[in-house]
Amino acid sequence: MTELETAIIKKEAQILSLQSQIESLMDEVEALKRAKAILSDKPNKSTMGDAVRDILQEAGTPLHTDIILKSLNTRGLSPSKKTMISVLRKDKRNRFVENANHVFALNPNPKPATILYATQKIKKVRGLAAAMRIAIRAIGDKEFKIGDVIEQIASQNPSLGEQLKANSGSVSATLKRMETFGELEIIKVGKGPQPNVYKAVSLSGSFSVKAG
Repeated sequence: MTELETAIIKKEAQILSLQSQIESLMDEVEALKRAKAILSDKPNKSTMGDAVRDILQEAGTPLHTDIILKSLNTRGLSPSKKTMISVLRKDKRNRFVENANHVFALNPNPKPATILYATQKIKKVRGLAAAMRIAIRAIGDKEFKIGDVIEQIASQNPSLGEQLKANSGSVSATLKRMETFGELEIIKVGKGPQPNVYKAVSLSGSFSVKAG
């Protein structure tokens, strides 16, 4: 490897590290926005959709929008009827089915969360965290280590894979951040040269990881 090639790899590694820091700050901003929305009784669409899902699950039967609105109010959410109906109709995972007279039920066959990333290819994704989430989704519900994530990325994007092998610290930092946000759980804490063992919990995409 020439000195020029080595210099390029180092610079690319620095870029990855900066991307990881930027994504970490973006995740923190999103978390603060969600907290602000809840505290101000102005929930974002995903918060409202999740709340309606819970309401319908607890009821065990389809409900009219007026009843759903009352239940939302008891949970500290106060959207307008028009806004709530729009959110339910446009739910990206198609979790709700509208019957006659504004009666909503849970869709027995909603789109799984992974469908949001199923058509994406790592080589077309910008950002380390996004690439890692796709790799972890490909691993599925199996337990994994940091090396498994890097290998999964390398299988689709060899160039990025080589960069990450040379700078695994950025992957480790991103995994830890994802675990902090509840996207992963540590199955076994690594000791010495042995890395942590992880398992996906809920990859939200804003990513619902940790590494040793």
